[in-house]
Amino acid sequence: GVPEVLDEDGVVGGGDVEDLRASGRVDPQAKAIRSVEVRLSRSGEELHGKVNEVRADRGTVAARGVALEGSGIGALGGSLAVANQEITGTLAGKNIDLERLSRLFGLNKRTRGVADIDIALTPTNRGRKGHVNVQVKNATVAPMAGIEFPGTFASVNATFDNERTSLEASLRIEGHAKPGED
Repeated sequence: GVPEVLDEDGVVGGGDVEDLRASGRVDPQAKAIRSVEVRLSRSGEELHGKVNEVRADRGTVAARGVALEGSGIGALGGSLAVANQEITGTLAGKNIDLERLSRLFGLNKRTRGVADIDIALTPTNRGRKGHVNVQVKNATVAPMAGIEFPGTFASVNATFDNERTSLEASLRIEGHAKPGED
């Protein structure tokens, strides 16, 4: 949600989460915020970390030196930019607990699994080059209410080469019905 309060120390709080706090040094001449520290909590989950710099200029928003982690949630790090509706940069994370992350952001309560994320995209004159790889293990897929498939493994690998994109995806369900279930 949108933060509701900026106190005298420059700490942000309020919004849809139980607690959101952010602080940093504003550099209006450079159109940047540096040394950002952030803490977000909800439903007993917490994510905290640092961003070296957030810069907005001429339709581009960039976050450099992102390092976020939460106890039991996992950790993410990298640098990302959004310009001309294209996302570029790097982001890597290992053992991201999707259920706990969903609880933190108030998303689908049926989301479960552990994800590894590897994103590396660089801008080019004709688009972007790089890859997006996401692996999810020990997930539960719930295609409709009352039907769940535990023990699911999913893999999505996308490669970008300017205008060409290739995508490989796989889904493997290893869960079994409990005795007496169909």
